[in-house]
Amino acid sequence: MASQQVTDGLRRYRELVQKVPERFSNPQDAGFEILLGEVEIREAMKEQRSRLEAKGLPTSWSDIGVVFEDEYLLVLRDAVRFRDGTTRTYLRIIDRPEAGRGVVILATSQQRIILVRHFRHATRDWHLELPRGFGEPNVSNEENARRELLEEVGAQAGSFTTLGYMHIDTGMSSTHVALLYTEVGSVGAPERVEGIDSIKQIPLPEFEDMVRDGRITDSFTLCAYARAKLLGML
Repeated sequence: MASQQVTDGLRRYRELVQKVPERFSNPQDAGFEILLGEVEIREAMKEQRSRLEAKGLPTSWSDIGVVFEDEYLLVLRDAVRFRDGTTRTYLRIIDRPEAGRGVVILATSQQRIILVRHFRHATRDWHLELPRGFGEPNVSNEENARRELLEEVGAQAGSFTTLGYMHIDTGMSSTHVALLYTEVGSVGAPERVEGIDSIKQIPLPEFEDMVRDGRITDSFTLCAYARAKLLGML
């Protein structure tokens, strides 16, 4: 059964290499080289398996390929060569090739920043954060942001200003999201079914106090604020 899982994972991995080769590129100055040759992959797996065996850990952790996949993301285990010549395996998370880009919206109303109090499954805790969400494929960032604002806080957005992009976790994930700024007239009801229990409209000085004392820890919110502040929009 284990060998079948490895075969299926490698087969899916090869499909991705053909479909989205840019996800497997090796720039000339790459710190870690992804190995794609059959012999190289098998050698890397063999070396990693030996390390795992020596530590009494499951040897299946050396299997190269797609190790998990669902409708939102894929978890890959690559064979890589480090700069000292050693080969190992390296986990990373990538978006599905057909997925849209996520959006984060810094929206203000009457010079107050709109935040949602959102329960997050990953942390099992409540967070104060800007509205955000997965983007629909083949739809502009602005349209995705408009939909998210309407769904999460019942706000009709005007025009948007792009604040750039951010990578959510460069050590593990390839995902990057768009940051946008807009002004809205008013807000409606929170999207309670998605874990949002209230909408806050916070004056900038109070918001900055919340950043300063650690009441706001969401990285998307902190990044969007920093970008908007440095661009002179707040």
